[in-house]
Amino acid sequence: MVTKTGMKRDLIHLELLYFFRNNPSIMDTVGGIASRIGRSSADIDDAMGYFVKLKVLKEQSVSGMKIYIYNREIDRKLQKRRVLSLAKEEIVERAEGIGVAKKDKK
Repeated sequence: MVTKTGMKRDLIHLELLYFFRNNPSIMDTVGGIASRIGRSSADIDDAMGYFVKLKVLKEQSVSGMKIYIYNREIDRKLQKRRVLSLAKEEIVERAEGIGVAKKDKK
């Protein structure tokens, strides 16, 4: 079941990815980035932490402020991994559909 909170979180993730992919040289604080995408700092704070954990964003301290920097290389690697994962899922589903592979019982 998709929740309203989950949908908002996913939308914020997409907005941030879109922003950084279109502005890869931006280095800014959570507040600055939130302002640029029309969100509040509170709205994007968790998502920024999530992307730091994935290493899509780097976090640096400058004059006591946390600055976030986009890591295009890691983002591309994660995109490629996700595409390969989806392709594998599709191949397995097709194989199951024509009886070549056995369906996992869940």
